[in-house]
Order: sequence, then structure tokens, then C-alpha cells
Amino acid sequence: MDKVILLALSLVLVDLGSPRKIRARIKDNRWILDDPDHSLSKELYMLAAYGKGTMSRGYANWYERHFVTGVPDSLAEHRRWKTLDFSTLDRTDREETVLMEEEALFLSESGIVELLDPIHVSQTRYRAYCYYKERGWIVKDGSRLGCDFTLYPSNPMHSHASYAVIVLDSGRMTSQWLLSKTRVNVNVKKAVIVCVVDERGIFERQVERWVPDKDRTLS
Repeated sequence: MDKVILLALSLVLVDLGSPRKIRARIKDNRWILDDPDHSLSKELYMLAAYGKGTMSRGYANWYERHFVTGVPDSLAEHRRWKTLDFSTLDRTDREETVLMEEEALFLSESGIVELLDPIHVSQTRYRAYCYYKERGWIVKDGSRLGCDFTLYPSNPMHSHASYAVIVLDSGRMTSQWLLSKTRVNVNVKKAVIVCVVDERGIFERQVERWVPDKDRTLS
């Protein structure tokens, strides 16, 4: 699946008159795409949800939402708009598209993105990232849920994440630590996968939070 998507991305770059590769550089400890008009980053996101706008839930479209379409990208933004005076807003488009380190390396190795700075990625996380990409998942950052990645069955603009993935380089963990991870994700209806990456390969196990009131055996 990813080979088809990457081929499509290559054709898109040609159609848009772009150089063969999109450039990306480190800025404020994040990988930022060199794409001022957001045309290329939008295609990256629409085809396979690579990257994210720094002021948007999906691809970088803050300026478009506020000054062109007038369509908010969330209920929270719609509520904020009720208190805004749009005539006083700075119309300069300062939004940028940021890539996860794993996305940046993956796109670089695929010949889509040219990295202008050295990249240092955890090989444990990167192996897990590629493992799920090869299985057709859209893999996004999971830090807001206290995990490494979240897995989407399709573009995050049209679906919710199905799983939260915790990546380990060994199978050792405490029950208290695991409970704290599952508690957060159960509340947002995410199943938790523990993915162990070591020299033997990649092993995964779905875990569930034990709830005494629901799971106890009645005598």
C-alpha cells in the first residue's frame, strides 16, 4: 500500500512542477517542511496523512479557514470564532507543516523528502513505525495520550484512532506503569498495544484495563 502511495506522491510533485524532493529542516527542535504555500504538504497529508499544520488539526490550512472558506476545523475553534474580530487578525500566514522524526526519515528513505540537517531517530521507535506502516496503518504521534504512536485506519480527517501504541525495547514493565497508560486511553476509547522491539524481532500484545466493578467474578 505504501509503495502505491509513495508513487502517487512522486507523480504529484511532478504535476505541481516541484523538484523531485521536498526539503525539510530542523527548526525549534522540529522537522519543518520547506513549503510556504502549503501545496505540497497538503498533498502529503491528503494522500497518507504525513505531517501536520502547526495551527491546524490536519494539513496546514489556518489562513484558508480564517480568510477564504470560513469553515472551522473543530467545534472548539467555532466557539472561539464567536469572540473574534476578524478585521483585527494578522493576515500573515505563519503556519508551518511539522513532521514526526519517524515520518521525516521514512519520507527521506523513500526519496520524497530531502533532509537538510542530520537526523537522529530511535531505531526502536522507527522499526515499530515502519512495522505498522507496512500493515496499512496511518501512524501519528501519540504523546498527548502518553504513548508513542496512535494508529488510524484511514486519514485522521475522516476517522478516529483505533489504537494507542507503547513501544518498548524489552518486555519488562510494572503493573502500575501499565495501568496508568491504559487508564488514559480507555477514557478516550483507544485500545492499547504494547509493541516490543528487540534483536529477535517485533512482538505485540493488546492489553486492557482491569476494572474490578465490571470484571470481578460474582460468587
